[in-house]
This record gives sequence, structure tokens and C-alpha cells, in this order.
Amino acid sequence: MDLTRLQRVWNSLGETEPFWAVITESSSLSTSADFKNERFYQSGVDEIKAVSDYLTSLGLTLQGKRALDFGCGVGRLTQALAPYFDRVDGVDIAASMVETARQHNVHGDQCVYHVNTADNLAIFPEAAFDFIYSNITLQHMEPQYALKYVQEFLRLLKPGGIALFQIPCHRKSLSGKVKQLIRRTLPQPLYTLYVDLKFRLSGLSDSLSLMEMYGIPQKEVTAWITGNGGSLIGRQEDAYAGSDWVSFRYCVVKLPAGVN
Repeated sequence: MDLTRLQRVWNSLGETEPFWAVITESSSLSTSADFKNERFYQSGVDEIKAVSDYLTSLGLTLQGKRALDFGCGVGRLTQALAPYFDRVDGVDIAASMVETARQHNVHGDQCVYHVNTADNLAIFPEAAFDFIYSNITLQHMEPQYALKYVQEFLRLLKPGGIALFQIPCHRKSLSGKVKQLIRRTLPQPLYTLYVDLKFRLSGLSDSLSLMEMYGIPQKEVTAWITGNGGSLIGRQEDAYAGSDWVSFRYCVVKLPAGVN
């Protein structure tokens, strides 16, 4: 899935099911009534509290002047980071998601949202952030794009800054491994045709609603981190990619220039 197609998928979801698209395993959180009762955004507060506790266990602290929420969606985690930072930037590929995030922002100028459709984060200057967080986002894009964004995370961090991001590693089931093998071996045009045909045969009418999943071996992710000026402080298996995937959360600290 190239970034143009990825943008179309998430714009479509942002226009039709923006809250469900973020927390797919809990449809009750996507209803307007539950949203008004703040249950949806409370789930973000709970997640960031768990992040803070995890960083504390590693001897790190969740605080600073500026944070980035990569793949912000409707701002669930962007707003949850606001108590810890002077400013939080949320960035997403889908304009429809960003518009919803802006409509429901309760933190004023403390939370700023951006649409970014490029395969880089050049909209932000180097060494601008103390903390970068990304969860259930990199898993939906081709590995070549996911790794380039990780490289951008390290460019954007201040020396000593922290990035915490999640990337699946590999599928567990035999059928899942076959799917992953098909993805790796078919040329992109044939794979796109395969996905569209499979989706139509499933009886679902809108192929734009398809969320594709991708994995990157943890050794490859680790090597990429160290090769781009980061130090891997912690790696923790998580369940965010679903029951058919082995997935990891990587905690990275940016090293000062010239330090290996």
C-alpha cells in the first residue's frame, strides 16, 4: 500500500467511522453517546498513563516542552499527552481525521494538528521534540515507509529525547504466514489487484475500508535504530497488532551527535 492509497483508506474511514477506526476491537467506544461521555478519550488518558509508568520502570520520565503524536487520528492520544508537555503536535495522513481532532480539541493551542502526506516529516525542524509516540500506525504501512518514519523520529528528537513506537514483527498462524509470504513475493501491482479482488469476493463493497497490516523483523528494526543515531533502551512485546501477530513496542533514546 503506497502512501496515496493509504491516505485514501484513512480519509474514507475518517469520514465514516473515525472513532471505530482507532479502536476497532470496541465498537461501543465509537458511538456518539459514549464519545460525549468521554469514554473514548479516557481510553487515551489510560494508555498514556501506562506509557508514563513504563518509562518510569526504565528510569525515564514522560515530560518536556514538546511532544509528537504520529498517526494522531482524532486526537485521542494527542490530548492525553497534553498534561505532560507544554505543546503536543498531532500529525496524520488523513485530513478527515485531523478535522475531527481539531473539532474536539479541548486544549486550545497546546494541541496543534497537522496533515502530512509525504514520506517524511520535513514539516518539522530537526531536534524539535522531547518525546515522540506512535501506536497502531506504522503497522498499516509498507515497511519501507515505516522505517523511513522511524529515521525521521530520530532526526526530530533532541539529544536525549525519547521515541516510543509499535511495529509488528511477524504473523503467528500458518494462514497469516502465507499472507505475509504472498505480500513479500508478489510485485506491487499484482498484490494490489489481489487485495482488491479478495475484498470484493468477501462481500464487502468498499475496498477503501481495508486496513492492511505489515510486519518488520525485530532485528531489522533494532539495526535501523542504532544505524540512525538511536539507543534501544527497551523492547516489549504487546498485543496491539491483534491475536495473529507478534508485535513489539520499542523505546529509543536519541544519542548526542558523534556518540555510537
